Amino acid sequence: MLWHSKWIPIAENGAGDYLCIDTDPSEKGKIGQILYYYHDWGNRSIEANNLFDFIEICLNEE
Repeated sequence: MLWHSKWIPIAENGAGDYLCIDTDPSEKGKIGQILYYYHDWGNRSIEANNLFDFIEICLNEE
């Protein structure tokens, strides 16, 4: 999948990759999950179950 109109970008790295809130996940996903979309190979990775979990992950990084 290249891009989904139901992904809401909340950050980008300047190279075309985006951190997004997923408002239309697959059957295995959760509404509101945070995903990282890589522009150059159309892949994505789930970073957290929701925005609050993602912020907590960021705050706990060393």
